Amino acid sequence: LSTGNSKSFFVRQTKKS
Repeated sequence: LSTGNSKSFFVRQTKKS
């Protein structure tokens, strides 16, 4: 898994919350 991809997912989850 790419670090950028992982970060994007994490950011998306945080923004959703």
